[in-house]
Amino acid sequence: MFNKIISFTVLFNVVLGLSAMGQNPGKNSTLDSEYPDKELQLAEDLANIAKLKWIENPDTSILLAQEILEIAENTDNDTLLFKAFNILGAAHYFKQKPYKAIQYFEKALEISNNANYKNGISTSANNIGLTYDYLGNYNLAATYFYEALKTDQELENQRGVASIYLNIGNVYFHTKDFDRALEYMTNSLKIYQNLGDSLGILNAYSNIGTTYSEFNVTESALSYLNTAYAISIKLGNRDMEATNLNNIGKVYFNEGDYFKALDFYNRALEIEKSLNDPWSEANTLRNIGGVYLQINIPNEAKNHFERSLQIANEINAYDLVGELYMDISHLFETKGDLQKALNYHKLYVQIKDSLTNSESRKHIAEVEARFRSDNINQDLLNLRKENEVKSLQLKTQNYFLIISISISLFILSLLVLFYYRSKVSRREKQIQEEKNIEITKQKVLLERAIKRLKETQQIYKSLTESIQEALVIVQEKKIVYANLYLAKLLGYDTPDEIQKFSFKDVISELDLPKINENFEKRMAGDEVPENYSFHILHKSGTPRLVNMNVKLTTYKGKPAVLATLKDITEIKEYEEKLISEKERAQRATHSKSMFVAGISHEIRNHMHSIIGISEILGESNLDSEQKEFVDVIKLSGNNLLEIINEVLDLSKIESGQIDLENKKIKIGKLIDDVVSINSLKAKENGLYIRSEIHENVPKEVIGDALRITQILINFVSNAIKFTDNGGITIKLERLDQEKENEESYLVKFSVTDTGIGISKESQSKLFKPFSQTHAAQERKTNGSGLGLAICKRLAELMGGEIGIESILGQGSTFWFTAELLKVGAEPKKQVVNQPRKKVGKKILLVEDNLLNQQLTTSILRKEGYKMDIGDNGQRGFELFKNNDYSLVLMDIQMPIMDGIEATKMIRTFETNNNKPKTRIIAVTAHSKDEEEKRMHEAGIDDYLQKPFTPSELLTIVKKQSEPL
Repeated sequence: MFNKIISFTVLFNVVLGLSAMGQNPGKNSTLDSEYPDKELQLAEDLANIAKLKWIENPDTSILLAQEILEIAENTDNDTLLFKAFNILGAAHYFKQKPYKAIQYFEKALEISNNANYKNGISTSANNIGLTYDYLGNYNLAATYFYEALKTDQELENQRGVASIYLNIGNVYFHTKDFDRALEYMTNSLKIYQNLGDSLGILNAYSNIGTTYSEFNVTESALSYLNTAYAISIKLGNRDMEATNLNNIGKVYFNEGDYFKALDFYNRALEIEKSLNDPWSEANTLRNIGGVYLQINIPNEAKNHFERSLQIANEINAYDLVGELYMDISHLFETKGDLQKALNYHKLYVQIKDSLTNSESRKHIAEVEARFRSDNINQDLLNLRKENEVKSLQLKTQNYFLIISISISLFILSLLVLFYYRSKVSRREKQIQEEKNIEITKQKVLLERAIKRLKETQQIYKSLTESIQEALVIVQEKKIVYANLYLAKLLGYDTPDEIQKFSFKDVISELDLPKINENFEKRMAGDEVPENYSFHILHKSGTPRLVNMNVKLTTYKGKPAVLATLKDITEIKEYEEKLISEKERAQRATHSKSMFVAGISHEIRNHMHSIIGISEILGESNLDSEQKEFVDVIKLSGNNLLEIINEVLDLSKIESGQIDLENKKIKIGKLIDDVVSINSLKAKENGLYIRSEIHENVPKEVIGDALRITQILINFVSNAIKFTDNGGITIKLERLDQEKENEESYLVKFSVTDTGIGISKESQSKLFKPFSQTHAAQERKTNGSGLGLAICKRLAELMGGEIGIESILGQGSTFWFTAELLKVGAEPKKQVVNQPRKKVGKKILLVEDNLLNQQLTTSILRKEGYKMDIGDNGQRGFELFKNNDYSLVLMDIQMPIMDGIEATKMIRTFETNNNKPKTRIIAVTAHSKDEEEKRMHEAGIDDYLQKPFTPSELLTIVKKQSEPL
């Protein structure tokens, strides 16, 4: 893409120098005492205003310059003439009329030459050079730059020399002589740094950075350009801020980071539009179009190229127009429209030729002018000798007549000969021209192929250097290629340092025999694992655990092994630490639960004694005060016993000691009993209590009536406490009525009240142990805060869930679900964390993370499932082909082969071999929205998002474990 590397800040900061120029000896000078102070002050004020206006309002600058010109002509003052013409040149430049600008700059140069004003000569020549550079006429630009440079060196004007060094460097940049460009730009930077010129340093840093980007020296390019960008912000120079954003974008474009490049280009474009800088805007639009071309969005690329081309044509930026023709040619080539591609390529060639021809015409014009001057002198000489010539001609006339006749005959013979030869020559020329056209076409195609090859090589280089895994090629047990990541992993600075290392140099002694054996088997064509872990040796001797994926390849015509290595030392240490911590926490939890269970039992025995004695005392002859004391003991004892029972229940659940019984339950009677137990308390509080059983609920089921009743009584008791008016309704409904062939029902129990309701904040804490709402604390209700936590555990134990729906001030609904067996199905005793065993069911887990493998298999093996593990998609597919599974748990993102590809291969294998489809559950950390389409197309049946709870895993496994 095309970079803007020149800055007209240099040009127009020196245009308005107010120092006096030398006066033409043939004119009267009014610069000193004869030049009225008011006229001088007015001219200076007009010039300063014109300088401020020439970018945003160049027409105003032109009017002001004309007033200055009138003052200059009235006072016959060369300084003001020089100043006026420079302002006119600058204003016309910003009106996008560069040729008009050159005319005015040349007038300023002529005035400076006549007055022998060195500063004016340097300024005007520099301005003309910059304008020709803008037009893409680099030969003329260089001519004027060197003229300005010579003058500034004579004046020992270091700032001027630095400025022109930078401009000459830009010419070399545009003509692709980057070494010379850097030489001039670096010399410019040194001078600016010595002068402490911040603006000059800014321009030099920007141009050097851009030149390095053409060398593809990314680190140096970004270093210079980021420094220039920081300086431009510090100086408040918006033009240079945009320029450097554009150039930084180019660096990322060259690196293949197209979206980052697009971000910088768009930021630059926003600034350029606000500055009314059409050349920069056109250039940036072209750069953005180039990004869209690379990321294969041709319509956007075409739109940006066309907008850029329109602006470039309007401002006569022919060099930029030519580059755009080449870009559009590439665009049509990618779209397959070769005819349009060729047409635009011809336009590109014509533009380049026209620039060259205009330069030639300029040089010819200069030669012609000198030639005409010489002709005038020659004509005078010829007039003097005319008579002598005529006399001589008369004497020799007869002689020449004879010679002429002879020559005419000779020429006639030659013409006949040439005629026949010309016919042959024209045919040969036509053939040669056709060959030249074909050669040109082939050359264009070859150049494009070479360019694409270089781009591919650069992408490959960037990929291998930036990939966050070690990449190595081994041939004959020696490292023949390695990327930087592997070198760093082994403790070296560059890949060259480990070239030609053998296995024994980088692999631990313990793992070396296994690696050697696998290498030899693989090279012999035997089947060996493609993924395994071993230890490599750091330069210091410290071992590092790596995971390796390996494949056979060909390198420089010989068999070789291509491998990627990932350092998993810290991951392995962290996994081992997590496993250790988990086991320690499980032991601690089990010990705590056993302790609580044991101590609660002992306390409860003694509480029964206390309560029993208090009841006996209450029946004896006591006075009123004594009876009151005994009632307090009984009430407190019963409350304490209730708390101890809840603690004991919770500890039993956590320690795995609580059993669920499966007996026949008459649903109607169970609900009636719950209503009966709580009716008296409800009546005392002026509340109704009723039940509603949906007709889809069976009259009899198999389950644990005691635990269902325990949950419902807890819900109803809480509802009575927090309801002042209205009442409580118990509802039952069946949720899975469409699954008539299942052995169980999923029944939902709910308790709805018309009470005070519960806030969203409190709802999130309700089912946690020892948690109470703010309302409970205000009403000073009795309770340990364990009741709902126990209900949650019991609901999960029965294969269900628990929840709440509440609106503050309007009431609440507490609900839970439970799986209840059909009458006639074989009852099976359930123990916490040990529900019905799925003995014989075999599950394939395809997962690359070691910790996830261990956690998932631990949960499922406790449930009686048999497990096989594949640590990547390819390994998982191989296991599936050779075994029968009732279910597959498939991770999505894995090395070698991801879960989507593995699923596709499984489905293809089932189809080709007439096998029934096995259900596949995707297990991924990505959201379902991100992956749903890909998973559905691959043939995945269900989805489980990480992280998941054991309950969530068991629920979905139970749901999907049957074959399709």
